[in-house]
Amino acid sequence: MLRSAMLCLVASTAISTALHAQDTPNTTIHPGSPAYLDSLDGFRGVKFGTEFGKFTGLVLDQDRGKLKLYTKKNEDLTLGLAKLSAIVYHFFDGKLQAVTIHTTSMPDGRTLTAIANSGFGAGTKLDPYNTIWQGETAWAQLSQNEGTGEVTLTIGDAEISRDLGNYEQQQAQEAAAQL
Repeated sequence: MLRSAMLCLVASTAISTALHAQDTPNTTIHPGSPAYLDSLDGFRGVKFGTEFGKFTGLVLDQDRGKLKLYTKKNEDLTLGLAKLSAIVYHFFDGKLQAVTIHTTSMPDGRTLTAIANSGFGAGTKLDPYNTIWQGETAWAQLSQNEGTGEVTLTIGDAEISRDLGNYEQQQAQEAAAQL
């Protein structure tokens, strides 16, 4: 009985220590998994959900009602060794929902693909040209244009993206009623 109680105490202590280690904010999550994607919680240090008013230098590219797409003046169009053609910031209902990173050449597309795989792991291949990563709070999708070699990487917030999906579905239903 004493041995059983001792084992329970040791197991309880081990579980408590493990849970505490997971909750410790100083725990570093290394690249190579969707957990790293979640740990970023945004792009270049700007968190998803950040209000539009906190940004400067944005230029409206597309206005789709509650969804607005912007580029940034004087944007650093490099990511590691990849030269980018554009970075587009997606705002839904005034909050940063996603960022899309574009390349236009095959070499830069391969480099961006390697960066995404290094950061988020292997991902799930939808087909030879589309890979997705799904974390708890964030997602990413890499798409390649077979003909041109252009690659697009979109990184987004899961919750705001669900809200956007609901909005788009509502808008489609309203438009369908007009047919």
